[in-house]
Amino acid sequence: MWQKLLRHFESPPVDPAVRQRLAVAVLLLECARADFDQSADEIAQVRSSLQHYFGLDAAGLEALLAEAGEQARKAVSLHEFVGSLNASLQPADKLQIMSMLWQVAYADGKLDVHEEHLLRKFAELLYVPHKDFIATKLEAAAQAQSGSHG
Repeated sequence: MWQKLLRHFESPPVDPAVRQRLAVAVLLLECARADFDQSADEIAQVRSSLQHYFGLDAAGLEALLAEAGEQARKAVSLHEFVGSLNASLQPADKLQIMSMLWQVAYADGKLDVHEEHLLRKFAELLYVPHKDFIATKLEAAAQAQSGSHG
């Protein structure tokens, strides 16, 4: 009886690569929502970042976004997603994720205080050093500014 009960509460095994893609997608979507104005530019940046980073085809991207949207709506906390990334990513990968997050935050041409607060929290939870947090922010800001002028 105990075994049956324990099995009921155990989550099914999930491929670590699938879990990683889902976690990154959820964080990017949450970044797009952080300023309470999920712009088309931010969603386009989320799509572009995920497609490029994971090498997804159109069907794979749509499936990932649908699942990530559902998981983000159901999530009580984002710690589960950040925790899975901490378990699977190297520091260089975490910097790439931070860079993608900043690109989403700047995609609508402005950085909202809520976006910056969320990204600061993500950086802390991912153990990204402050100097790298600032460097990825400045890089994304420069890219956003050069993109808006040319």
